[in-house]
Amino acid sequence: MFSLVEPHSPGSTLAAALTLAIPVSAQIAQVFIRPPLDEAAGQDYAEVALARGLRPAEVVVRHLLRPSLLPTVTIIGLVLGEVLGGSLITEAIFGRSGVGTLVQKAVAAQDVPVLLAAVVLSALVFVVVNLVIDLLYPLLDPRLRGKEDLR
Repeated sequence: MFSLVEPHSPGSTLAAALTLAIPVSAQIAQVFIRPPLDEAAGQDYAEVALARGLRPAEVVVRHLLRPSLLPTVTIIGLVLGEVLGGSLITEAIFGRSGVGTLVQKAVAAQDVPVLLAAVVLSALVFVVVNLVIDLLYPLLDPRLRGKEDLR
């Protein structure tokens, strides 16, 4: 098999990671760059922070960045499926051995239990990552936190 880099070298790992990251990074950047920050900047708390005398850069870092991360975190969770699917092909191209190689050999051998295990594992990873993302929401945006009893 022809390969530009050795299969188990750091260069192969970097090339495979870039191959997976570049297509999805465009989606993440498109969602994150402007619209959420513009929406958060129009909120009352941003205007109050500016009125208190904070510099615009401080307002962005201290008050606007965390709430505007919600759409970005959501997109990252949804894009995970693309990355998992793309990793199977990327492993084969860059000579990396992993779940993709295991699935490829299981398909060739018609090993249904291994294929079923790979599908269940992928689904479980996807569900756990999305659960973690949902649990991160209140940490990123204080407005989503539950009201504590003040007795």
